[in-house]
Amino acid sequence: MDSIRIDTGVKRIQINDGPDFIEFNPTEVNWGRKFEKLRVEVKNRLDELSLEISQIEENETNIEEISKLRDDVCVFVREKIDILFGTGTSQKVFGDIMSEYAIASFLEEITPFIQQGRRPLVQQYLPKKNRHKK
Repeated sequence: MDSIRIDTGVKRIQINDGPDFIEFNPTEVNWGRKFEKLRVEVKNRLDELSLEISQIEENETNIEEISKLRDDVCVFVREKIDILFGTGTSQKVFGDIMSEYAIASFLEEITPFIQQGRRPLVQQYLPKKNRHKK
């Protein structure tokens, strides 16, 4: 029987050299916009966190209040990651770790895969002289 294989654009990325993978489709029409929105929301929330922590530290060092703020940010971002990459992604990637540094690392590590997957889509709209610039 004849068959065809369709490249749907789905990327499958192994997590920390372990048995878990995440899958996403950077070629999907709205996916790039959703990822950029996530990056902006995370950056804004981390900026807010930094400001809030500075204000707490100016008044009086309150480790419990700072920890609560950091935890809230991690929960917020993990929920956003799960919305974009699929339910359970945050648990696969971070386990039970609640760390804004781990989240930032994930976003930095995943970005090149997203850019690579979207590059052919974007290049078709660039002038020919700019198509092969990285």
